[in-house]
Amino acid sequence: MHLKLISPTRVQPTWLALAGIFLLGLALRLYCLDCHSLWFDETASIEVAQRGLKAILTDRFGWMQVQTPLHYLIVWLSIQPVDPTASAALVRLPSALAGSLSILVIYGIGRQVFGRLQGLIAALLLALSAVHLNYSQDVRPYAMLTLLTGLSVYCLLKADSTGKAVWWAAFAIVTVTNIANSYNVLTLVLPALAPYLLWVLWKVWRSSRTREEGLRRLIAPALSLAFTGLASLLALSDLLQVPRTAPDLKQLPATAPLASIKELTAWFTQFGMGGETEHTLQAIFLLVAVAGTYAALRLRKRNGGYLCWLFMIIPPVLLSILSTTNVVYQRYALFTMLFYFLLISNGVAAILSALRMAAMRLGFSAFAARRAIVMIIIIVFSLPFGYGVYSRSTDYTQSSLVYRPDLRSVSTYLSERARSDDAVIFAGWDPTVSNFYWKGTPPAAVYSMMDPMLFERHAKGSLYWVVSFDFDLPEAMAHDTRWIEVAHFERITLYREVRPDVDLAASMERFTARLGEAHNPDRQMQQITDTLRGGVYEAHGQVAQAAEAYRSAGTFFPIGGEYLRTAQGFAAHDEPDKAWRDTLMSKSMQPETPELHQWMADMLNGRGMEDEAGVEAEIARALRSKVISRK
Repeated sequence: MHLKLISPTRVQPTWLALAGIFLLGLALRLYCLDCHSLWFDETASIEVAQRGLKAILTDRFGWMQVQTPLHYLIVWLSIQPVDPTASAALVRLPSALAGSLSILVIYGIGRQVFGRLQGLIAALLLALSAVHLNYSQDVRPYAMLTLLTGLSVYCLLKADSTGKAVWWAAFAIVTVTNIANSYNVLTLVLPALAPYLLWVLWKVWRSSRTREEGLRRLIAPALSLAFTGLASLLALSDLLQVPRTAPDLKQLPATAPLASIKELTAWFTQFGMGGETEHTLQAIFLLVAVAGTYAALRLRKRNGGYLCWLFMIIPPVLLSILSTTNVVYQRYALFTMLFYFLLISNGVAAILSALRMAAMRLGFSAFAARRAIVMIIIIVFSLPFGYGVYSRSTDYTQSSLVYRPDLRSVSTYLSERARSDDAVIFAGWDPTVSNFYWKGTPPAAVYSMMDPMLFERHAKGSLYWVVSFDFDLPEAMAHDTRWIEVAHFERITLYREVRPDVDLAASMERFTARLGEAHNPDRQMQQITDTLRGGVYEAHGQVAQAAEAYRSAGTFFPIGGEYLRTAQGFAAHDEPDKAWRDTLMSKSMQPETPELHQWMADMLNGRGMEDEAGVEAEIARALRSKVISRK
């Protein structure tokens, strides 16, 4: 009897490297989940989720319709065990896990279209991407959108290579889940994926020897597409309920699509360095991506190159078209990062191959040359990404990679110091987030500087100014002798002044005057100053001057109408405080809108403030008359 010795299974170095990269990415995304305050967009998602399951599905209006119910359902589940005001770790956990799993998915796509090495390089770049890390710690749907988009593409690639029905079924399930997670799938993902999908179906038909065989092989793809198409139609009908303005191609410059692609690729390779150094690195990575495209075409990996460039061209071009009449952000196309990094990884692999051949000509062995060059090149290309992670974590307050004003610490600070006869005025930031941390019971009267109701109020105690403008305040304000206390937080400065029985409107007038003293004010600061100046004119009953100031302010972000519709929705649901809050947000975005001021007049009338309502109604008429005369 002979015994057969079985040697232990040898773990492949590729899997060890992938496991290490995944664990690195997971650790970075789980680290410091609760170190920083929730910001406005995050609290907006939580606020919708806190309304309950029925409201998530039926009471969606205004900005509540921007995201699909699945996103809010995920947030609702994550806030059940732990109050997000006590800890943000759990509510951010789904995004962190989605971001971490995307590392495995990008490896899988890279392995399918280019090779194992390319998959590993792309996975490493994604793991160290400060931009991707930022959205992996954000209570928004973008990390999940990136994961599900990558997984959908991977399933399609497997369905194409194997022809198995199970992969077509997986493609349909993942794609439908992605549609339920974000409307961006309808507007950005599916348009980019559709040409490749049609090409795959054409290949299935052409490779069949008979017509009957072709029809039989198309059954699984057809069922998959039918399921996906039905879900798309349902989501599209929901999306079309949101009032939107159709894109205006006449406003689209000829160079806009190309500029959008360039801006998106530069955004993907942000490292927090700034200046010419960062611009140079971004240009280098773009050239490497172009080299990766050339290598894909030359080495007969055209399918991967075509797929990546479909995602690199179509979403940013669509963003540029939509931006003609709507507000769009680069984060909507975060999923495109996967395919940009894949092109970069293929370019890096091509450089490795060329250097290895050169080393062999110099007499180095193939194995030694490959190992040394791979390590050197990967380290060199990873260093900027590593610096981005370092910059994000060590210089969080000023880093251009992330925006997290520390309203949580401000709320705690004011809870410990502010008294009931004080007043807290938020300048440059709506008090929503602090009210979220106060759970609706602030320590003192709280106002937004956009609020006309503060004009008639007097504070017997201190005034706390919470200033979160994303630019430096003028020296005249920073050294104002009225401030008896100044406290600094991440992206926020808090000023305290003591004046017995102070007129808030007069104090706001002084504050606005200080802002106007800034040297070389940019458009953002000018818009804020004009809006606040309009409020000062309102306080004095100067309707014509107020209307002109609001008209001069113009549009800060063209989503004021979205906030106005949300305000009207809250009013219809008998939530007047939230309705007024979003009305003020609408004013901060688009103060020149006549409909806004008429709505403010109606709300003020409902609160018994006839004088203030009359001023708002006159401003609305003044703005309308100017609009008509322009026509």
